[in-house]
Amino acid sequence: MEEPLEKLATTAGEQRRRAPVARLAKLREFGSGFDTNNKYNSPDELRTRFRSELEPGLGYAHSGADDQRLVYTACDPRLQPNERIMSTNSHSNIETAAADTTLVSPQAWIGLDWGHRTHAFALHDLTGFAEVGTIKHSPESLHHWLRELAQRYGGRPVALAIEANRGAVVDGLRQYPWLIIYPINPVTSARYRRAFTPSCAKDDIPDARVLLDLVRHHAHKLRPLQTQDEQTQKLARLVVARRDMVDRRTQLLNQLTSLLKSYFPQALELIGELNSTLAIDFLTRWPDLISLKASPASAIKRFYCAHNLRRPELLTTRVKQIQEAVALSTDDSLIDIAGLQLRLLLDQLRAFRKHLPIVEAEIKTAFAAHPEAHLFRDLPGAGAQLAPRLCVAFGTLRHLYPDPASL
Repeated sequence: MEEPLEKLATTAGEQRRRAPVARLAKLREFGSGFDTNNKYNSPDELRTRFRSELEPGLGYAHSGADDQRLVYTACDPRLQPNERIMSTNSHSNIETAAADTTLVSPQAWIGLDWGHRTHAFALHDLTGFAEVGTIKHSPESLHHWLRELAQRYGGRPVALAIEANRGAVVDGLRQYPWLIIYPINPVTSARYRRAFTPSCAKDDIPDARVLLDLVRHHAHKLRPLQTQDEQTQKLARLVVARRDMVDRRTQLLNQLTSLLKSYFPQALELIGELNSTLAIDFLTRWPDLISLKASPASAIKRFYCAHNLRRPELLTTRVKQIQEAVALSTDDSLIDIAGLQLRLLLDQLRAFRKHLPIVEAEIKTAFAAHPEAHLFRDLPGAGAQLAPRLCVAFGTLRHLYPDPASL
């Protein structure tokens, strides 16, 4: 006897509603003997192994998205419904990059506030255990604490938030592959703290709790720190070292300019660029105007000629400037102390001029050996210093930039 249309529709609707539940139960049945702590048990492996059990239910326009979601859930039955493991928003590149780090929920979350003498931490794990404390500022204390965590959680993933993306502490944390490090922008943590602490009071333990809240409840909006290959890491450290040296040299030149303006301003016109051999030799030989005016014009001309400044009209102008110059002050104590400061600054400038080319040569060698140097070497406007910096900025982890907008 033919079934009524209403009954057929009801039966089809029930099958559609029950199909995902039935498929999830089947996956859990197969996954009961599956080692959820084994990082090699990937969703692709599970989907391939049990593909025959993932056939779409009646009335489904099957895209495979449900299978993917069910496989992720079956891999780790402990996942809560509100935990987002895979971003389905194609416009959320940060969430996608964070999700790619691990498919297994962390065993614990840690907020680490790094200080000068002690370092505060706040911890919360899947069992509900919570802990706060401090670590003494020493490599031994840090590694002892991390080894205890590795033993407590069996080397399974632990998410850690810290207000840094490089430096000594990050280098130490990177040695433990089970740590998922989330660098937190200080502005982010400051605004989060201000939202719940109107007084803006700061302390180590509360700051660690703020970082814990961010990594525990908002990890899907954060990007975990990705470790680049060894060649990129070496080039990155060289580039940072050079940038630091250039910044400190700039600061030194500003100090030297300020010092000369205080007692010997004529020198700034007579030597031109301070970061030059001519300037260093000139100020070493004539540290003040009085000693310069005491020298004969022939000695001054010979000095300029020895430093490739030979135009007769320019030499005549410089000698005339020196003869007409008037000292800003004739106070012996002022000039003597300024001379001591000048010698210190000149010695530092010589050191920068000696060691900076060595670092730049190391950068050139490391960049030439980098496997992706050809992508940046010939870019318009990318010179010998900018090209390696671009190479470091992009790195070799292409999944961090899935589309042009993510750049």
